[in-house]
Amino acid sequence: MPESNGTKFKQPTVDLLLIEAQIISNKIEATVDRLWRLRNICLTFWLACVAVALGDKVETRSLALIMASCAIPVFFFLIDARYNRWYRKLASRNHAISSFINDQSTENLEMRFPLYDPGYFIMDSKQRAYRDRQESKWRFSLFRNLIDSTPLVFFGMQIAGSIVILVVYF
Repeated sequence: MPESNGTKFKQPTVDLLLIEAQIISNKIEATVDRLWRLRNICLTFWLACVAVALGDKVETRSLALIMASCAIPVFFFLIDARYNRWYRKLASRNHAISSFINDQSTENLEMRFPLYDPGYFIMDSKQRAYRDRQESKWRFSLFRNLIDSTPLVFFGMQIAGSIVILVVYF
């Protein structure tokens, strides 16, 4: 006869969550790696574009390539914001799983925890999930990821450098 208090399902649920947490951790590492590779590729393209645009002689300088060097960081900045958005969702889910597993008062809440929820997931103090809360919409919005300090400074400095080169040399 199955137990009625839910203890039968406690260990398999926690095991599934631990497996999911490991998978999410691997995805987070891969996403962060892709973010920095993307930034390095952008920097390489930007430097190559600026170097070719400036050339060796005054006659070989290209206004079109300097203008393109302004557009390259903008294009990569939008791609970076989308990857950063995915990273934030994964990190939020990983934090929710860790909080749930480490909380001492989860004896009766195992079956309420959603086993798969890649979307807007926020836990409140009573371990309830809210999908449509304003703070979760802001946290995972594309605009929020566009004003994140690391990519904003990284790509903003490239755009500013292109503008300075444009003003100084043309």
